[in-house]
Amino acid sequence: MNEHSPVLTTSLRADMDPATRRAYVQKWIARNQRRVSAGLGATVLTLPLLAQAQSAEGLVNVLDIAGVRSVALNADGSAQLTLGNGQQVQVAASSVQLAADGSVMISAAAAELVAEVVAGTAVSGAAGAGGGVGGAGIAAAVGGLGLAAAAAGGGGGSSANDSAPAIPVLNASAITPTSLQNVTAVFGSLPELGPEDSLFLKIGDGDEVKVTIGEDGSLNFPSAIDLAQFQGQQTLSYRVERTSTVEGEDDEGNPTSDTVTEDVASGSAVVFIDTIAPEITITTPIAGDDVINAAEKGEGIVIEGTAEGAENGQIVTLTLNGTEFTATVTDEAWSLPITAAELTALGLVSGDPVEITANVADAAGNPAEQDEATVGTDFIAEIRIDPVVIETLNTFIGVTVRGDTTGVEADQPITVTFNGQNIPGVVVQADGSWSANVPASVIKALDDGADITISASVSDLANNSDTSATTVTTDFSTP
Repeated sequence: MNEHSPVLTTSLRADMDPATRRAYVQKWIARNQRRVSAGLGATVLTLPLLAQAQSAEGLVNVLDIAGVRSVALNADGSAQLTLGNGQQVQVAASSVQLAADGSVMISAAAAELVAEVVAGTAVSGAAGAGGGVGGAGIAAAVGGLGLAAAAAGGGGGSSANDSAPAIPVLNASAITPTSLQNVTAVFGSLPELGPEDSLFLKIGDGDEVKVTIGEDGSLNFPSAIDLAQFQGQQTLSYRVERTSTVEGEDDEGNPTSDTVTEDVASGSAVVFIDTIAPEITITTPIAGDDVINAAEKGEGIVIEGTAEGAENGQIVTLTLNGTEFTATVTDEAWSLPITAAELTALGLVSGDPVEITANVADAAGNPAEQDEATVGTDFIAEIRIDPVVIETLNTFIGVTVRGDTTGVEADQPITVTFNGQNIPGVVVQADGSWSANVPASVIKALDDGADITISASVSDLANNSDTSATTVTTDFSTP
């Protein structure tokens, strides 16, 4: 026996029950992969001939087999499968059919063995502890089925998760003229294209689009594609078309030249398409009235919003006057507490605006259109009382208490008390001044030499408030 072609000594028979067959193939794979790990190079593992006929077994869509990431149809009719761990499996043309919709179908027997290879390599890789199949290739041929597997890459053990490959995600930026989507991330590999070859892609049952592959391996689309109808898990198919010139002679011996166009390769892969961007919104008013006052600056504020279409855990990036903060999406909403220390660190000046931006992307990488908001600042509201004199004359004409304010809007009410009695109708004037008239009857009721307390309180529109008070001694000793 050729040591590079270990063969099972017993054939898998059609009458084997599924459990026996599965155990048999798994043991065989595990045993021979140890030889591959030992450095046998391009070892060929010849699996036994299956006794079933394809017609009796039916057909299976390759991309429906768990653990298969993509499939390519070779020029000879065979199919090249790429597994989630990078391993490649080849199925002979006799077990391959191309469906009307472009799907690659293989016999159920071949599908079963593909599943066993997935399971067997996962088990042996997990048990190996020292690494996977290294740079060597594994090929397994099943008689007329021609099932073959080639391990990709070197080192590093595989795990049970290898049989559940991550489906490539295509977002809005992946299907544009400036796509950065690497072709190997989708299909595993593509035939090398010559100058006479053209590459076409088709999503689901949509129209074909001619694309090119950049030097960096990126897919470059000629124009943006509307993918609104192709959201979610889809089959992405490719076709390589080759145009060549055939030289010959006619019946009279004259030279002829004919242009021939033919498909030389095709394949498909399961992808997840998400090109719909989320929508982010900053909930307003912020701080109750879109103005940060002195109290709120001293206590901190909370900025909230929504992120429709963004998954839980996605990061919202906010900037306040250029300083960056982050929040996390939960149930399409987010909340960002800004502490007093953080507000102070922004160096806010009363009267200056705070410019806020919010950005988020969904899990597929589609960015939302930035939302913006502007919040005012108002930290100042002051009130003062001018000096007051209460003497005998005031018992006839009363007393006018005057003062002024800073940072308080016109017509804001002022609460003035004179000796505990409220003086109604006092408001801030356009120039910030105010005055309160105390009638003579109130002054006459006062004792000579009494200490009278006068207070004035005001709040501005931002709810900043201030109070001023003074004490005046009456003097009725002079006529």
